[in-house]
Amino acid sequence: MVVVWRTQWLSCLLHSVKSAAVNLFYEVQLKYGYQYTSLNCFQGECSMRNRLLWLVFMVSLFSPAEAKPQLRWCLGTFPGFYGFNAQTKQPEGLSVSYLQEIARRANFTLIASQETPAFRCVAQMKTGEADLMINILKPQQGNPAINYIQFGARLPEKVYYANSKNLRLDHPGQLATMTLVTIRTYKAAPELQMVLDTMKKRQLVQVDSVLTALQMVAKQRIDAALLTPTQVQAVLKDHPELAKQLKETSFSTELVKPEAVYIGLSSRCNCPELEVAIKQSIQTMKDDGTSQKIFAGKILVDF
Repeated sequence: MVVVWRTQWLSCLLHSVKSAAVNLFYEVQLKYGYQYTSLNCFQGECSMRNRLLWLVFMVSLFSPAEAKPQLRWCLGTFPGFYGFNAQTKQPEGLSVSYLQEIARRANFTLIASQETPAFRCVAQMKTGEADLMINILKPQQGNPAINYIQFGARLPEKVYYANSKNLRLDHPGQLATMTLVTIRTYKAAPELQMVLDTMKKRQLVQVDSVLTALQMVAKQRIDAALLTPTQVQAVLKDHPELAKQLKETSFSTELVKPEAVYIGLSSRCNCPELEVAIKQSIQTMKDDGTSQKIFAGKILVDF
């Protein structure tokens, strides 16, 4: 966390100066009388020395306002949730609005990084270069570099296939008979990932973008794509021609459950008060309907 240590140091210094100035003020007052410490100093009745003393005293009465703590947010592009505006280069998206509201309520300043791959963000969380991430999943064993704060649950992946095909899936195990495209470095829901982990390498193709995956399916270069629906919706909004070439299917929530998603705080942040404030903000935003309004069903906030 950027604790604004320079401001704290300056506050301590000014406090010392103020104490010293007050002592000097009263010493001069006792020794020379009130006229040497009054505003008459500025009318030419005092020496330069006493003018400077008066100035030091007046300046020392003013301390800088307590600065808000700053959290450095590391982010890249997550279609449907966050990314960077092509013109302004500023972050935008549902998760951006959500996190900005949390920062307002928890009283901290959010400083967004430039576009950074997720694996680098995790590395920066470990070293303390970054303080915060959002929309992350928690591995079974967790990550000692990250403190996890749940704020919702994500919808399970859906299966996308060419419009010319007919596909019926009743159980995740049926995926093992297909060729699939997925997003590189992205983990599917546990019930689905378990199947993917047992499949042969030649059955799986990993790409870097949702758009590429959907294009491969539309051209029937592969049987289907296993993708997060919110990401697909965001891509199809910009590429409506693809929507006409695709179908989708999904598994029941009894077979594939929604998965918890988290805000991650770096363990090097050393900011327990902020962690509590963030948790309280998440709860109040859920209670007053702000979270539901922001995510509009794309994240399940009633977890």
